Amino acid sequence: MSSVVAKRVTDGKDIPVKEFNEGEEPEEFWKLLNGKTEYSNQPYLVEKDIGARLFQCSDATGNFKVFEILNFTQDDLDDDDVMLLDTYHSVFVWIGRRANENEKSQANQTAIDYIRYADDGRSPDCPVYLVEAGNEPPFFTVYFRGWDYNTAKLGYDPYLRKLVQLSKQLSISSDLDKLAKDQQVEDNKQEKKLEETIAEAKEKEKNLVVLDPSSVEHKKDVTTDSGLKVYEYAFLRRGNRDPKVPYPDDVDTDRLEAHLSDKEFLEVFKVSKQEFYKFPRWKQLRVKKEVGLF
Repeated sequence: MSSVVAKRVTDGKDIPVKEFNEGEEPEEFWKLLNGKTEYSNQPYLVEKDIGARLFQCSDATGNFKVFEILNFTQDDLDDDDVMLLDTYHSVFVWIGRRANENEKSQANQTAIDYIRYADDGRSPDCPVYLVEAGNEPPFFTVYFRGWDYNTAKLGYDPYLRKLVQLSKQLSISSDLDKLAKDQQVEDNKQEKKLEETIAEAKEKEKNLVVLDPSSVEHKKDVTTDSGLKVYEYAFLRRGNRDPKVPYPDDVDTDRLEAHLSDKEFLEVFKVSKQEFYKFPRWKQLRVKKEVGLF
């Protein structure tokens, strides 16, 4: 094994390899490392690798949900949410730049409960580390193959990044790079629309008060193109409702925006329903959060 590692780190050069057991290192070995000091020798470092697991924590649907991401990479870290990385000997709570306070609080408690009820033989004193997006320590990034620090610091769009990577792999970079750039221009336009929508929604929110849902008039006998009953924005918006009072049975809580009339949908989102549903899912969830229809 040592000869294989030596060839990999020397680009295949055939050089002599000296092997020795821990505790029997010659003085020359430690001199090359600037002297012998304390080093990590926890028992788990030599145990069999159990494998890390990544979970996404989000309340984008209105309810806090946690689901596992298999075969994860750095691009799966969603800046809109909070992620849990379980490495068995520790659990990391990674906080995205745009994660809301509810997601942060719920994820922290989830990490604690996750360790408390784990039945895989881990220590009950397993530590929980909080990690902010863009400030990931090496003992976190080591679990993500090919970690890109530029992406982590600047928060590049992972979807666009994957498209560019794919273009290079397929040797048609010129066409796909142009497509990626065009898509970025279009995304910037849509982003601007979203920002205008968010700004207007925040301005409207200043004048909003918490309403009794039963006192708000809504169009019960009118339906949308998808067959859902039409309700007014003031009735559907979560910020106006008492969280203890449920929505009517005919309201799809995962698609609150679908209950708006075409006219009011345009007023709230600044785009038509057809345009909105062409947005990437992450953009749909983001603007729905901002206007209180999530």
